[in-house]
Amino acid sequence: MMSGLIIAIFTLAGVGLASPNKPGDKKDDAVVRDQKSLQGSWKLISVETEGQKVPPEQLKVTRLIFTSDKLTIQEGDKVRETYTFLLAPEKNPKGIDMKAISGPRKGQTILGIYDVVGNVLRLCDSKSNRHRPESFETRPDSDFIAISIVLHRDKP
Repeated sequence: MMSGLIIAIFTLAGVGLASPNKPGDKKDDAVVRDQKSLQGSWKLISVETEGQKVPPEQLKVTRLIFTSDKLTIQEGDKVRETYTFLLAPEKNPKGIDMKAISGPRKGQTILGIYDVVGNVLRLCDSKSNRHRPESFETRPDSDFIAISIVLHRDKP
């Protein structure tokens, strides 16, 4: 069940929002700032898919670990999936594209959105992956079904 949940959560992965802007551009500065704020290990606090919350006991052992431009999803000590990611902080809401480099979605690019404030990270993506979500809201019975997760930074 948990690996299915992980797959559902990270319908969220991909690559592609890097900017060819000149060094010092506001967009590049925002990418560096947001990428730095994502670094480290995050534990799942809540997951909602198709408007339904996932029971908290299913979230306890899952961690998302951001290192440089790589995202690793771990269940306990086992790596389930690995992604590279690029950020688009100039979008509203902020965009994240993730490309699966290992796991069941290997080779796929997932379009998502993110928001990080202090030690709280919110991520959202579309199961169909045809569109980037426009909000962190999930809806049942729709072609555009989002998965929204809230994470807290692990204490060092």
